[in-house]
Amino acid sequence: MFKRLRLARTPCGGHCPVYEVEVQHSGEVKYCGRDFVTEIGERQWRISAQKVRQLEELIEWFDFRGFRYDPQPDGSATDFSSCIISVELLDGATHEIHHNYGHGLSEDVAGRLNRFEHRVESILGIQRYVRPPFYRYRVAYCGEKPTLYPELVVVARNVQEAVQVAHMHTFHEQSLVRQEWRVDKLGRARQDCYQPYVAAPKALGPWAMG
Repeated sequence: MFKRLRLARTPCGGHCPVYEVEVQHSGEVKYCGRDFVTEIGERQWRISAQKVRQLEELIEWFDFRGFRYDPQPDGSATDFSSCIISVELLDGATHEIHHNYGHGLSEDVAGRLNRFEHRVESILGIQRYVRPPFYRYRVAYCGEKPTLYPELVVVARNVQEAVQVAHMHTFHEQSLVRQEWRVDKLGRARQDCYQPYVAAPKALGPWAMG
């Protein structure tokens, strides 16, 4: 059984998400987003006893005591991110793996690590803070003198956020009247989105961004 599990992702040469998350055996989760994630800063929540058991089964499957992290010679690159996994067991033993994605690893070892890391993140439900789904919206102003303001294509998590972004882009102020905007959902945005933004000043048609 584990006492504490910590997973941290480090910077890379691009826009890799940088964050850390820690979970106690009690189910208490602490997250801190640092860079290139949707939610910057600290968040806390609690997972169910069932999810704690899923983590225990995952740790047992991974077998930290028997695992060997042994990068192949001359197989490293310097601008890749890392995933640092630390597990403290109830018997006092601590295991830590610094998984550098630039290291040359065997297919079996790399696959095992990736499966463990992604499964931990899935059980903890951190995707909503790191890279939640973003969608493309066509947003048009319908208030006074609407022809003065072009339609926008906005990438956002939901309709409310799309309208807020469009309003700030158009009027540069926080006040918002929802009824003054027409919003059409165009589809999913790229998977690497992590913040809302205006993708185009004018939508050419209902599937212009598709």
